[in-house]
Amino acid sequence: GGTGLGLAISKKLVDLMGGAIWAESELGRGASFNVRIPRVEVASTVSGGPIGADIIPYDRLQFAPASILVVDDIDYNREVLQSFLDGFGFTIYHAVGGKQALRKVHEHHPDLILLDMKMPELDGYAVSRSLNDDREVSGIPVVAVTASALKRDEAMISDLCEGYLRKPVSKADLIREVMKHLKYEIGDGPASQGMSEEELPTV
Repeated sequence: GGTGLGLAISKKLVDLMGGAIWAESELGRGASFNVRIPRVEVASTVSGGPIGADIIPYDRLQFAPASILVVDDIDYNREVLQSFLDGFGFTIYHAVGGKQALRKVHEHHPDLILLDMKMPELDGYAVSRSLNDDREVSGIPVVAVTASALKRDEAMISDLCEGYLRKPVSKADLIREVMKHLKYEIGDGPASQGMSEEELPTV
């Protein structure tokens, strides 16, 4: 349902790197878009250093029982965010838009809301204002999740929400933000190193 602008930008970037981009399509089956970029060095995503402030010991991180509402109109984005939260014992609720989000907030009273700001019909800004004006749910922390890099949007988000994550979101960024709003403790035991999955991005 897009305008094709993203594909045009991708072609420009690929051209600048001396690469090639092409599509293969079959009626009734769909299309695949391919990118080939020669002579590109790939950085390692595995951290081999000691556990420090920037590395989260997921195997020892224990959250108190809590529920989280994930709001995004893109199915894949919700699925990826939930996959990052799996294993911590959270109860996860989903909403595919602003109106459904408001209904589920009143139905479940989650402990934290992860809210996409760019949605059709009722966007995250309108949802945040509605929550802030409702005494019954205004105390629930809201973390904005958005691809916007505009300063005016950041200022508005800081006024409306308790937290802010910019897409693409990594597992490490998400968990660090969740740790700011929900109770947790770091248990005893050895911590794993080289946890490459922590940096897997959403779209």
